[in-house]
Amino acid sequence: MRSAPDFATACQPGKFGLAGGGLTVGRSGIEQVSDDYPGEAPWPLVGGRLRRVFVDVSGEAFADLAREAAAVFSRQ
Repeated sequence: MRSAPDFATACQPGKFGLAGGGLTVGRSGIEQVSDDYPGEAPWPLVGGRLRRVFVDVSGEAFADLAREAAAVFSRQ
């Protein structure tokens, strides 16, 4: 077995993903929003129909940069 080569990298504190994470509609992803969800993820919407979905982005954007940085550094 060979070791991986050593090299220096810069920290990338931004959020990105290859799977297109973000808003999901009609399905709950990895983390449930309630402990009442039965079984394992993912939890699809069952027995209902989404007729409309509204996303209001008119408010002022807010980013808790200190919290985001702490989360990034905790994964380093």
